[in-house]
Amino acid sequence: MTRGTTGVCVLAEQAGANVHVIDVGIDTAEPIPGLINMRVARVAAILLQLRQ
Repeated sequence: MTRGTTGVCVLAEQAGANVHVIDVGIDTAEPIPGLINMRVARVAAILLQLRQ
């Protein structure tokens, strides 16, 4: 998806829309180029620890 070659990306380009790829749960600690980091599970775990 980050290369813009998927069907969704091609359709978005034809429609004049932008596609933003968001990581909400890939199980890796390393950043992946081209992804917006929004890892929900890790953030939720941190928030739960802060509540205790």
